Amino acid sequence: MFGIIHLIESFDKEKYLVELINSLPEMLETAKEWAIILNKRILNSETYRSEYSKIRVNTDYKIKMVVVDLLNDIKLDNPKRFENIVNRLLSKL
Repeated sequence: MFGIIHLIESFDKEKYLVELINSLPEMLETAKEWAIILNKRILNSETYRSEYSKIRVNTDYKIKMVVVDLLNDIKLDNPKRFENIVNRLLSKL
């Protein structure tokens, strides 16, 4: 499965992130663990994290709140690793 993730991540960065953000509501219903993995990979990459922030700001409120909830779940699961990164991202909303 990680081969598929690497393939997806090889696509145009902006298109990948836009499509990921827009698909999160449905993903959380059927594939929450994969949504978490993909978002953790974004959080671990300065380049993707910066672009993710820019794209997320321009999404509609419902999707924005899904992203906020997901990022908070990631932060709560591993605060030592993700608390500062998630807080910085959320402060840009």
